[in-house]
Amino acid sequence: MRRLLAISAVVLAGCAVDPLPEPPAEPELVGEFHGETCLVCDAQAKLAGGPGSVQSADSIWVVNLDGTGPPQTAPVQSDGSFELFVSALDGDEIRLQARQDELRSAPIDLVMAVDGVLEPAPRPLEDCFQLSAELAMPDTTVGGSATRTLRLEHTCAAPLSLELVALRAPSADFAVAAPGTPLVLASGEFIDVAIELHPAAAGLREEVLLVEVSSPAADRRAVTLFGNGIP
Repeated sequence: MRRLLAISAVVLAGCAVDPLPEPPAEPELVGEFHGETCLVCDAQAKLAGGPGSVQSADSIWVVNLDGTGPPQTAPVQSDGSFELFVSALDGDEIRLQARQDELRSAPIDLVMAVDGVLEPAPRPLEDCFQLSAELAMPDTTVGGSATRTLRLEHTCAAPLSLELVALRAPSADFAVAAPGTPLVLASGEFIDVAIELHPAAAGLREEVLLVEVSSPAADRRAVTLFGNGIP
């Protein structure tokens, strides 16, 4: 009997449920990023991150917030480095994001310096005027449409003067409906902005919404809009 019990214990141990696999690591941007002048290119600069500057990602996504050109991507090397050429001038704001399949790091906004280290873009009102850096839209059939609402509000002591609420560049996939600007919001007051996705083709569709403020300090927020067009 003892032998049968021992055999049963071994069999049960062999049937134990395997532990759940660890979820994949989230992509991260963790290092310094550099700009370098391209002497033979027109308004082009090389953007680079050294070894270890990007983690758990296979590509880097970059868009010039002061331009209208499409976003650019480049592969991340096995040591976590990357480089690519971007259409940008000294002082332009550049948004970077690390990606791995459907996973996305938090985007960061940097000021382009084509002869040095890129510094974070100034955000003087970040304590009282905040927006999510991204807005995910629902999967939408090509030829159809979907709408989400983005609320703009603030807790600054002084009124907030909105100067611009608009897409960074014309888009065949996104439309924005917002009250006309310039517009002044008292502390605690808000407006709702309707974001519409109407994909012109299947696949990932993306653009950036810009919100610019002139008072109580000059400031800007960028919101990456993204959603999938499905057949």
